[in-house]
Amino acid sequence: MNSFIPVVCLLLIAVFSAICTFFVTASVATLFFALLILGIGLVFSSVAGRSTGKARIVGLFCAVFSLYVFLAINHYLGYQADWAGFTQDWRDEYKFYLMAAENESLSLREIFEKCLIDRSYLEYGGYVFYISALSSMAHNWFDGNHLLLQFLGTAVFGSLTSVMIFKIAALYVGDKKAFWYSLAFMLLSIFVVYSYSLLRDVPIAFLYSWGFCLALKPQRDKAYTDIALMLLINAVIWELRFEHGLFFSIITLYLCYKVFRGNALALVLLGIASLSLFLVIFFSYVSEAMSALDNYSKFTLDKTGEKDDSFARYIYQLPPVAKHIGILINSQIQPFPSWGGVQNATNYHQVISGLFQVVSTYFWFIVFFSLMYWLLIQRRYRDLTAELKVLSGICLVFLLLNTANMTSRRIMSIYPFVYIVYVYLLDGVVDRRAAIRVSALASCVYIFMVLIYLLAKAL
Repeated sequence: MNSFIPVVCLLLIAVFSAICTFFVTASVATLFFALLILGIGLVFSSVAGRSTGKARIVGLFCAVFSLYVFLAINHYLGYQADWAGFTQDWRDEYKFYLMAAENESLSLREIFEKCLIDRSYLEYGGYVFYISALSSMAHNWFDGNHLLLQFLGTAVFGSLTSVMIFKIAALYVGDKKAFWYSLAFMLLSIFVVYSYSLLRDVPIAFLYSWGFCLALKPQRDKAYTDIALMLLINAVIWELRFEHGLFFSIITLYLCYKVFRGNALALVLLGIASLSLFLVIFFSYVSEAMSALDNYSKFTLDKTGEKDDSFARYIYQLPPVAKHIGILINSQIQPFPSWGGVQNATNYHQVISGLFQVVSTYFWFIVFFSLMYWLLIQRRYRDLTAELKVLSGICLVFLLLNTANMTSRRIMSIYPFVYIVYVYLLDGVVDRRAAIRVSALASCVYIFMVLIYLLAKAL
């Protein structure tokens, strides 16, 4: 992207995709919001690109935004064609849509009090406030709330994640390669599956990627500003999901350590303050956290036990250590088989979404397999920087703590960082031909797994 022309072309495509939302819905509110989030994304990417390639980062955002808006439209049309499939009590998207709809006639102040003061929605408070604020503005200022508008409320965070991945990747591989690596991740990873769904996982993943960006970037004069921003991000994640906010505090503490590591007194005070705050919060929310953990565990066991041929069913019957390792590995190849979305589709819109899931599952298996081969067999972990080692350890703990409900969308918040480790090794440590051979081996293993599955089903 050495020219300004490609960026203009991508911007025009992004504007066109936003306008298409009106032709699909005839909703002025949806059109306005689509254009609004495009404008917000352009400003955000321009500011983020001040110290890197501004043209590339703006072009990246426009490309990802365009795709995610079209996928959001496809997702909406899929539910329109199968509305009964959407209106299921077990479906989280439908549950959140009803929550937003019941608050659409309220003012923003009333929604704030209901969600964040009175805690009417318990652990969903922060996210319900966000989607209810969108529905309220659409209802009170425009022509009403719309399901596609709510999907776009997630698409904006998915699109902005590309900016953060670019910023981190540029630290290790340069702007040009960072553009293509970031684009590949946003088009092929799990983000292309969930970045248009009415779920809180993508906003959390965006905030996590922002936090990783702050934790990894070289600390200069604005270090204290970074800490303040990190604390704000931490607070927002806390409101979106308690467990993710609690764990993100470790990353926040790591950033604080990087900033104050030359000041012994500051580190002691930081340790005392952190421990005191942790104890207060832990004992205040411990019952809520344990209740959520029990619910997730019961839900997972119920789901894995529903299918006689479920591989996860047997994993959960293993002894503790083996069970956790098995769950961790199994989580990185899910969903398996990957064509379930296509197989169970009731219309061609759902087939399109299902095909993206097939691609994302295969892509992530290549990334995961390659990382395990390089880090465990070739011991390439010794070539990682100290920061990447520390944050990799933190992410491993995160995965182990999520074994109660190890679903892909619950752990996708750390996928951007995992991918950055993959890019770091692929581009600067591992020989290119050796990397291709490992990818080919991973492909063979994946195909073998598929064949074994089909054979088992046939028998």
